[in-house]
Amino acid sequence: MNKKMILWGMIFLLQTIILQGCQAPLKGINKDKIDKIRKTYGINIHYRYDRKKCFPQSWLRPPISAKGSQISSKEAERLLTIIEEFLSKYPKRVLLINLSDIYLLGKLEFYSKSYVATANKSGLALYIKSGEESKGFSELFLQGTMHSQFSSILLSNYSYLFPTEAWEAANASGWQYIGTQEEILGGKAYKQSEELLSRGFLVKYSQSSLENDFRMFANWIFTRPKQVQELASSHSRINEKYKLVKQFYDNINNIDTSSGAWEQKKLELESKYGLGIVFDNVEFPEYWERFQRNWTPIPSDLRLSALNALEVDLAKYKPDFLKKHLNSIYLCRHLEFKGQTYGGTTDYTKKWLYLTALRLGDNGLHVHASGFHSEFSSILLNLYKSRFPIKLWKEFNLPTFKYIFEESSWRNLTTGKTKLIGNPRLYSQGFICDYGQVTFEDDVNTYAQYLIAKPKKLDQLTAKYPLIKQKAELLKEFYKAIGFKQ
Repeated sequence: MNKKMILWGMIFLLQTIILQGCQAPLKGINKDKIDKIRKTYGINIHYRYDRKKCFPQSWLRPPISAKGSQISSKEAERLLTIIEEFLSKYPKRVLLINLSDIYLLGKLEFYSKSYVATANKSGLALYIKSGEESKGFSELFLQGTMHSQFSSILLSNYSYLFPTEAWEAANASGWQYIGTQEEILGGKAYKQSEELLSRGFLVKYSQSSLENDFRMFANWIFTRPKQVQELASSHSRINEKYKLVKQFYDNINNIDTSSGAWEQKKLELESKYGLGIVFDNVEFPEYWERFQRNWTPIPSDLRLSALNALEVDLAKYKPDFLKKHLNSIYLCRHLEFKGQTYGGTTDYTKKWLYLTALRLGDNGLHVHASGFHSEFSSILLNLYKSRFPIKLWKEFNLPTFKYIFEESSWRNLTTGKTKLIGNPRLYSQGFICDYGQVTFEDDVNTYAQYLIAKPKKLDQLTAKYPLIKQKAELLKEFYKAIGFKQ
């Protein structure tokens, strides 16, 4: 055997060892459990850490900068048993449709901060960090974490089923959620008190946002059923929210996911509003090819839910108004241009609107200023640009302010100003959120999302912030002038 053959043989052997090392189970891992979960629920369990394969590409870049680490075989095996118990609480059909991957990690970081878990709503994935029981990672805690994170995916996929107004009515009159979880985790986030319970909150963390409030109820209903029932029996506001969460889950379990159901719904909406709704064979303008576009379709089992969510958005407009200004709506599960993840975009010349399922069905529940209404606003603004008082709008900005770009483009998402949730500092400067500072068009679009989908929230902001009020009134006048009526 010559030296060259020996060398190639050694290279082949080394490659085989490396590949087997990446794919083979950790020592002590029960591979049969993993196979059973995949065959039963269609869920892939990932326990070998690879940063590029673990996280979406958009999560790898700053400011998110997602990081993880390899989980130990002991903790991975413990999590598998807990995962089996977690999955057993749901109808198989619900899991097959709404959860595809679970990543097990030794550590988990976003924005240079440590996280216990998170959910990739568009990717239908959970990320779970484990740790020693002595450090608080008990079976009860991890079970609750999984139910809490999965509830975020369900809330996103079935937002149109969630009774936002009834939930807000269960809070005290005038109550406003405090802010993001980062702003409230500074104290004892999971502290419970009689004062909190009397106001309808299970723990301090519940006050941060409606979604987090809901997630804590989902957590307790699955992991502490008797305790939450006892609290509901003695606290009227807790009882109202408890019943709403139970009904929400019952409604999900009863959804008809047959192909005939979504196809019939699609025909009904197309007929009523005089436009086309496309799931497959998504068409893009030819000149977009240079933007390295990429998209994935919405699974057929989720299409009825997507259409029901879209119906919530379409119902905000008169059919004749939509028929006049919109030709086609392209619905995707995931949308990218030049490696940047998009929630939606438009081509106003063709009156085409593209939207991911995650941005559908804004019934006031979503905290972000993006969705069908912001994208449709872009079409309207470009069709009637000569009728919009652009100069006056810009005069409402602070004298020293200047938009980052003159026109909206794929470059918007490279600026770092991608947050779609506002704060008092931005409100005082006349912006709904960070993203509104990128271009004039994006500024208007973020207002449109609030004007159409979150009018109560916009009213609260206009009552407190003069610049917000001036821009909101200007946008209302524009919509009225072009024939919009609710």
